[in-house]
Amino acid sequence: MSRSQSEYCVWLLRDAVCMRARHGRDSVDAPGLYRPAEADATAVLTIIDELLADTRGKTLEVRLGFPWSRHVVVPWQERLVDDAGWRAWTRATCDALGMAHADARFALTPLRYGRPRLAIMADHALLEALAQCAGRRGLRLRSATSTFAQAVHHYRKAIPAPDTALVLRERGTLTCALRHQGAVAAVTTQVDDGREERHIVPLVNSLALSAGIAAPTRLAVIGDSVTSVHAADWLGPHLPRT
Repeated sequence: MSRSQSEYCVWLLRDAVCMRARHGRDSVDAPGLYRPAEADATAVLTIIDELLADTRGKTLEVRLGFPWSRHVVVPWQERLVDDAGWRAWTRATCDALGMAHADARFALTPLRYGRPRLAIMADHALLEALAQCAGRRGLRLRSATSTFAQAVHHYRKAIPAPDTALVLRERGTLTCALRHQGAVAAVTTQVDDGREERHIVPLVNSLALSAGIAAPTRLAVIGDSVTSVHAADWLGPHLPRT
């Protein structure tokens, strides 16, 4: 029996690029894990190209943090029957919120009747450049998604209740999402300027008010934990080890 191929995962974050290698069931963080990176696609692609120098014949996954990926909640629309209609509705939602999207590629969470859908936005040119970079290194780009979507999927069984405020903390940014009846009903990303839960609760309340829903009573944190004032659930770590 042949050995399974190693898989590589590259993370694009606000101020860093890092890589994790998976060998069978084991995960190994690459030496010199973090490389400083400004929000400049050319610089980031150069770093990625260097990290992938000796990976020919393997598979690659990409995780896009902020600002490389963004999220928008798309309200339920019962008259939409195909993906093209939902993408058009997503663009209309971005227009209503004043979010730029002309050069974006969208991925939508699965359709659930009566529930809003979460749209992940990433720059089309960046995704094409990542695919070309992988091709030059003899890699197969298997998937690209946001760090937030990946984290929520990874910890989906640990989320404490259908109505929960989820907070993802990664290297100076904080993404807060409100789950209502098991679906993401509101989401925002901003600078993370504190480690205490009391700094997060007002954000949860404000987001709930803007979404027109009750603020969840449960708070779950992924990534760096917070100093808890009440009873925040820490679901676990997020990024490769520094």
